[in-house]
Amino acid sequence: MDAMDADHLAELSNKLGRRLASLRKAAGLTQDQVARATLVHRSYISHAECGRDLPRREFWEAADTLLLADGALLAAYDALNGIQKKRRERITPEVLRLINREDADPRHVPDQVNWAVREALTSLYDASEVDDVDRRDFLVVSGTVLTAFAHDWMLQPRSIAAAGVGRRVGHTDVDGLEQVATVRRHQHDALGGSRELLSAVGSDLRFAISLVKNGTFTDDVGRRLHAATAEFARITGNVGFEGARFGLSQRCYLAGLRAAHLSGNRALGANILAELGKHAREHERPRDAVRILQSALHGAPDLTPAVAARVHGQLAVAAARAGDAADANRAAGRSRELTAASDPAAEPPWIYWWSDGDALHLCAWTALNADRPDIAETLFEQAIAQIDAPVYRARNLALQATARLQLGELEGACGTAMEAFTLVGELEAGWVRTLLGDFRTALRPHATAAAATAYLTATADAPT
Repeated sequence: MDAMDADHLAELSNKLGRRLASLRKAAGLTQDQVARATLVHRSYISHAECGRDLPRREFWEAADTLLLADGALLAAYDALNGIQKKRRERITPEVLRLINREDADPRHVPDQVNWAVREALTSLYDASEVDDVDRRDFLVVSGTVLTAFAHDWMLQPRSIAAAGVGRRVGHTDVDGLEQVATVRRHQHDALGGSRELLSAVGSDLRFAISLVKNGTFTDDVGRRLHAATAEFARITGNVGFEGARFGLSQRCYLAGLRAAHLSGNRALGANILAELGKHAREHERPRDAVRILQSALHGAPDLTPAVAARVHGQLAVAAARAGDAADANRAAGRSRELTAASDPAAEPPWIYWWSDGDALHLCAWTALNADRPDIAETLFEQAIAQIDAPVYRARNLALQATARLQLGELEGACGTAMEAFTLVGELEAGWVRTLLGDFRTALRPHATAAAATAYLTATADAPT
């Protein structure tokens, strides 16, 4: 798909989203009401109306009927989906059948993704174009295609590019890149989805790409250089995700996975797959998320405890969202066990932040998705006590507020949500704002209560 196709797709996606929003408002329905009637999460409607995601055909069929669109929504979706299919032509029907089967063995999925250095560099450079005017901010692949990509990472052989023709790149150069990456990680903790940070780390990523493309280096330096480049792509993806720029974040994760693959750093690749699993889960594809996370565990069986704990924690949330309570509980328990066994001094530097508080956060989110708000509320309380970074603390507070609301604790829920709202402040934390938007929607049936009225009034002009 060329740039014109990409711009056209983005324009059509935005138009379809606006049409959905217009019809919903004309029908006098809230996003939550449409979500319940079409059996999706409220955030799914929000993403669709903003053109950030393209739901499956079943959703548009249901929405068309619900909103009396007389086939207009479905026709627009079919036109848009026809353009998207161009990106999926290389995924054969055989692969789709294998991935769609519940008992599919990922080891038997044919190779589909070109992991050569040239293609990896192309995807990395595309992902590094993170200007505010970036119009290609949409999902590149989804569903079974994304799952196939994860499986291919597990199967494909890796190779390092032959040295280029530029200046010699040595270990000292890579040391500098790794130091910058450390600074960017800590800045992300403090700034969340800041556009300034997004621009800065995008520049870092482009510089690392230039060294890979133009430098000469030994195999050892090459592996470290690809790993550093992959980490910059992951950080860029994380900043994009926290800023609710989901298409951008997905492109960065996919590009970073290629670079991690070429570096031979399977743990780094598994960590990026954990990000992709989170991405699939939050776009209403929990079973795809489960398979992606299982690919991470199969493809990198010798993970350090903290990295494995994170993958298992994300797997627990995805399994709970998919309705697999036993698998969710098993993965959540394993995440806590591995966290307790972790020695920070023996872990990769890029997972310095992992702690029992993070494991508790994922276990709490698992309980919330499993319709156990009582357990979730307690676990969120424990997680909040251990997490200092403003963005992550606010995220836990927003989710705890949802759990308290489900428990009927209206005053406590509104107080907790207000604490999260205040903590976010001027931060560009679009993902946390989405969670708070979900809370506002759930709160509306209680709008006449004093606590709800006070909260809704105080946050009425907040961006979502």
